[in-house]
Amino acid sequence: MRTLSWIMLVLLLSSCAPLPPPLEMRTTCRATASAPELVQNHWLNGEQIWRLRQSALLEIGTRKIALEGFLRLDLKKREARLVALNEMGLVVFDLHVDMHTQELLRAVPQVHETKGFAQGVGSSLRRMFLAPVPQLDDELEQRGYYQCLLRKTPDTKLEFTFDCDAQLRRTHMQGSGAEWQVVYNHYRNVARATETAEATNDANEVVRVVLPTQIILHNPQHRMKLTLTLNEAREEI
Repeated sequence: MRTLSWIMLVLLLSSCAPLPPPLEMRTTCRATASAPELVQNHWLNGEQIWRLRQSALLEIGTRKIALEGFLRLDLKKREARLVALNEMGLVVFDLHVDMHTQELLRAVPQVHETKGFAQGVGSSLRRMFLAPVPQLDDELEQRGYYQCLLRKTPDTKLEFTFDCDAQLRRTHMQGSGAEWQVVYNHYRNVARATETAEATNDANEVVRVVLPTQIILHNPQHRMKLTLTLNEAREEI
């Protein structure tokens, strides 16, 4: 349980924030997609159920904690379930998250005793995978090799950044009560299973979709950065 001891100690003692993630995009192109195309075609707007095996690096202050995770992401129902393992392969926690709530299904005693743990992890997963997402009434801004969809209120500014391939690259929230960003990097083609392909074992029936292989949540208020690296992706049918 050494990893858990580090997490709790870091939460209490850390004072230095990890650096924000860089946003690297091609500059030798021009972004020309329409607002409806950006809203409808980004990878989180599908109806697939993904099973994702990921490596996680949690940075709190100057400390770094490595975990492994299995995430079931249901884009149609807008919910996710994460099973996290420690370096020994033992389950640290099992958490279900939807658009508004989170439930800790099981956890080791140290996690159960950590106040606000489920809410903190649930909020991070929600921001990475479920909400907020671009909407048709967001304001489109052209910025040469990238585009932004903006949503403003008197107290907040929410910005979605897309590269010239119309891939979602960053969600950035700024406001009087909160500031955080999620960066989506290193998109690659992933085979999407279909019923026909499963039945016939025909490679020609496999549909490929593009997924980010690195997702980084940076929260300077809590001096925290969470980096998820995709190791394996498979669609549940």
